Amino acid sequence: MPRTKKEPGELINKRYRVLSYLSEGGQGTIYLVKDEKSNYPPLYVIKQLNQDDQNSANANAIEVAVKRFKQEAEILKYLTQDGIAQIPSYENYFELDQEYYLVQEFIKGKTLKEIIHAVERLNKFQIIALLQDILNILSRIHSRYITPDNNAMYHRDIKPSNLMWEEDKGHIFIIDFGTTKYGQVTETGYETYGTPPYAPLELWAGNVYPSSDIYSLGVTAIQALTGQAPRGDST
Repeated sequence: MPRTKKEPGELINKRYRVLSYLSEGGQGTIYLVKDEKSNYPPLYVIKQLNQDDQNSANANAIEVAVKRFKQEAEILKYLTQDGIAQIPSYENYFELDQEYYLVQEFIKGKTLKEIIHAVERLNKFQIIALLQDILNILSRIHSRYITPDNNAMYHRDIKPSNLMWEEDKGHIFIIDFGTTKYGQVTETGYETYGTPPYAPLELWAGNVYPSSDIYSLGVTAIQALTGQAPRGDST
């Protein structure tokens, strides 16, 4: 069913008070909310699955979108419990009136995309610090296994809009552990992820390796250093 848009002041699940709309992506709409049942931390973000972005005539597409959304919640919960820093910590997941919600830590700051737009480019020392920070996070994520059959974990969509510079302590966070609008089930049966032109070719063949995230980070770093978006970027 189509999602119902939330308005400021609305209470979700008798607990989360909507303060404002933040953004909308291919998978979900994000709101800033206040937890009425907790004093600390008082603010969170809620991602609501965008079911109306799916082809309503294609039940399989909706089923896949819901599956991926639940998987994102499971991944964040797993990484949070495992103590992985510099990702949005998991708070809650629930389903209500055939709508799906993921509650996570509110990161106060700006995305790398917003920063590049404001300052045009970063200097080499900032790039080195950025790479060291993100590579450390990716190393920890890549070393985790979330399923009994030891399927390794990869982000698959590293790009400037998915890197958040937290204001208070100056840390870089990797955000958005869902899939992008390009992550459709193909006719051959495998799934592709990533955002052109940040994604390496193997992602479009349904394969992923640790180097896939490193490639995307490299493209991102070049953009931050030169101020030039890679050809074909529409994000």
